[in-house]
Amino acid sequence: VVLVDLFPPPNDVDLMLRSISIFYIGFLAPEFFTANEQIGKESDLWSLGVLLVFMLTKSLPWKSNNIFTILQQIN
Repeated sequence: VVLVDLFPPPNDVDLMLRSISIFYIGFLAPEFFTANEQIGKESDLWSLGVLLVFMLTKSLPWKSNNIFTILQQIN
């Protein structure tokens, strides 16, 4: 059963040009938002952890609806 990595993450997340859903970035690992980081198995484990929390609580672990606050909490 494949739980994560069904689709590759988006190449660019442009938060200033369009409205982005929390679910669009809520499952991405911190490495995705850091310019020089490689995305690897650790990112998969991060996404799996967020997915498991979402499945148990029916909400993301981030305590805000503001995209910029969520990005700060992820990083």
